Amino acid sequence: APTSAPLPAAAVAAPAEQRLQATGGDTAQVAAAPSAPPLPHSTSATGKPETSPAEKKAETTYAFGAGIEHMPRWFGAARHKNEPIPYININWQDRIEFSTVNGLRLDVLHLEKWRAGIVGTMTWGRSDSDLGPLSAHVTTLKNTLQAGVYAEYLPHPAISVGARLRRDLQNTGVKYADVYVSADLPAPGPIEHSLTLSREAMNTAGMRRFFGVDAAGAQGLGVQ
Repeated sequence: APTSAPLPAAAVAAPAEQRLQATGGDTAQVAAAPSAPPLPHSTSATGKPETSPAEKKAETTYAFGAGIEHMPRWFGAARHKNEPIPYININWQDRIEFSTVNGLRLDVLHLEKWRAGIVGTMTWGRSDSDLGPLSAHVTTLKNTLQAGVYAEYLPHPAISVGARLRRDLQNTGVKYADVYVSADLPAPGPIEHSLTLSREAMNTAGMRRFFGVDAAGAQGLGVQ
């Protein structure tokens, strides 16, 4: 019987199940083939491509936009307002983030499941236009900046559970504590969105600052 011809070089890279016909009518089968090169990105549960640690280290992302925030006219107000806000998110190496949603965050502890570090935020005050007719009896408040610490646990790449402790940088004596759960939702194309549930508390100084009134204000409002 004629000797089978050697397989061409291209056949070596063929899948193992592919059968090649050699000369003389014999059937030859490639028993193994080199595996395909790994894909540069894997896909996360949210549908977003996951980057390797080396890529994350060299990666800086930017996002800019605009939105509307529906919020009380001030802390404790019965009326609400729609406030146009810019959207900015700058993330450097997945360790430093500046965002109009989350404030400024700097990771000091950066593990697979745990994050912890320093956080900076801003809290809205109240203006005469916010108070409306009540401005004659209730004092206005300036916006304040806060600094503090946070800790965050990631049970899933798309879910984070965390807590923050902050205090005003101005001499107000106000301190804040909050807990939150945040989840990244599946991303339809270039659109990214998430859902966050949170609960915040403040100390006595904060309650007096935002909800307390002096004797003159109470008399004008007709309350005791």
